Amino acid sequence: MRELRLKGQIKLHWSDESASRRRKIVHAVAELEPITMLVAHLSDPAKKTERFRRLCLERIYSELHAMKVCRATLETRTDSQDKRDVAHLVSLQNKGVFQGLRIEHKRGGDEPLLWIADTLLGAFNARKRDGDSSYWSILEKTLDTNVVTAQSKSASGGGLAAKKCVWQGPASQSAVGLYAR
Repeated sequence: MRELRLKGQIKLHWSDESASRRRKIVHAVAELEPITMLVAHLSDPAKKTERFRRLCLERIYSELHAMKVCRATLETRTDSQDKRDVAHLVSLQNKGVFQGLRIEHKRGGDEPLLWIADTLLGAFNARKRDGDSSYWSILEKTLDTNVVTAQSKSASGGGLAAKKCVWQGPASQSAVGLYAR
């Protein structure tokens, strides 16, 4: 993934890329091993995004726990938002779920696997929000599971709240938000 960066570019980010670069990145992601899961939440834009983010995280945590994954790396945001991510997981663990799962935060530029998740979510959003399925049609066949949270809007419109993370489990089992190899 690093070789896809342009000179001086710290990380790949869907919203910063041109259509031709997006196609190139999508094709590179499609060449990777099959992707395990996409988790997204469809909602009205800018409504309760932190709540929807937590819904996506809970679903990701559930899948990771079932896979016996022990560590997840989330893309860092602000210190207070990162602390809320940790507090959310601790709260869930205090209720007896997702025991043994730990999260850490990394900058997007420090973890190229997060770029894969960003690409998948960008392609998903282009299809759902913009009606452009050209990127998604290339990537969807690589997904084992495509999950939209139960609380999502059923309409095809709406924005997305979704989460990018990298996780690692026993032996060679590792994944990125929506990518597993």
